[in-house]
Amino acid sequence: MEEREAHAATKEQSQREIAELKRKVELLTQAIEAERKVAAEREAALRAEMEQKLAEMEKAGDARVAKAEAAAAKREAALKAEHEAAVVGLREEIAAAVAALTAAKEDLAGREAAYDKLVVDSGDVEKTLRERIRDLEQAFALPTSLDAASPREDGSGDPELDEKVDELYQSIIDTSRKNKALAIKQFESLPEESVKPAPLLKAIANLYREKREYAAAYNLYEEILERDPGNLYAERKLVMTLFDMGRYDEALERLAGPQSGGPQ
Repeated sequence: MEEREAHAATKEQSQREIAELKRKVELLTQAIEAERKVAAEREAALRAEMEQKLAEMEKAGDARVAKAEAAAAKREAALKAEHEAAVVGLREEIAAAVAALTAAKEDLAGREAAYDKLVVDSGDVEKTLRERIRDLEQAFALPTSLDAASPREDGSGDPELDEKVDELYQSIIDTSRKNKALAIKQFESLPEESVKPAPLLKAIANLYREKREYAAAYNLYEEILERDPGNLYAERKLVMTLFDMGRYDEALERLAGPQSGGPQ
């Protein structure tokens, strides 16, 4: 999720940069047109001035006319050189802006390709993990009923069968089959220091997992394993909960062998 958000933020930033570059290109183009207009106006004014002065100088003599023409030509050449230099500078800025825009597009395309590959790779990892968990479930051959005894790693009897469940706890277990929300509410109202029986922890943990409250489910499965480390039912559910939480590496480690540790 963080990588997707980071990608979305990067994409949004790139789009803003592209939009800004486009705006600059438009402004530079407008500046060139404005410069051309100003130059044309100045040239027209200069020509008009030249024509007026030439008309006056024709009366004063050919020498003064020639001198005026030379000065006017010199001013015209300087004006043209200035205009051409301005146009060249603006064109270079436009070229740089276009190059930056192209680079930004290429970078965005590369990031999108990397993100697409990451999505594909994540799908492959998820598929592999699901297959391994399915194989684990089949190998364990665990019961699906809450009333059935949870198998243990050493093959011995389940302490849950010998555990006498208080009527209050049993009523919550019974309620969990009919009204899940009420059962969770009753469980959460129990004193924190009270020692809840394993069947109750198992029932409520399963309800938490159904509600996607994975951290709460993890804690209850872990509590069962702290009392009975060989409880394969709780171990399987804990591994599946780690997978639900996206903690794939830890799930694989648990598949290789139960380890202790709290949720992150």
